[in-house]
Amino acid sequence: MPEPIFWGQTAIFPENSDTTVSEFISFGTGLEVGIKTGRQGFIVGNTIHLQLLYEGKPVSGTLAIMPVEHKTTYLTVSQNRQAGFSLRQPGMYLITASHNGKNCSTTFNVRQTGK
Repeated sequence: MPEPIFWGQTAIFPENSDTTVSEFISFGTGLEVGIKTGRQGFIVGNTIHLQLLYEGKPVSGTLAIMPVEHKTTYLTVSQNRQAGFSLRQPGMYLITASHNGKNCSTTFNVRQTGK
C-alpha cells in the first residue's frame, strides 16, 4: 500500500476543561505537528510550543499558522529547535506543514479565558 502524502489531526478538549499538554501530542506515525501547551492550556495569552515530527522524530520544516480571520504566521523549526507561538485571539487555528513532499495539518480551538 502506498504511503499517504497528507495527514491531519485535531486536538479536541471539553469546553471547560483544564487540559494541558506537557509533552508533544504525537501519534508517532507519518508527518505531524507536535503541540505542547505548558501549564495553562489553549487560552488567549499563552504560548504553545511546536515541533514538526516524522515517524515520531523531529524534522526541519516551515509551519503556517492560520487563526480564523487573521493573518498567517510562518515559523521555521528544525531537528534541534522548536517554535513558540503566542495565542493572541480566541477561536479555531489551523497549522499546515510540509516535509520532503509530505503534508500535514492540525486544528485546535483557543478559549478566551481559563474558565
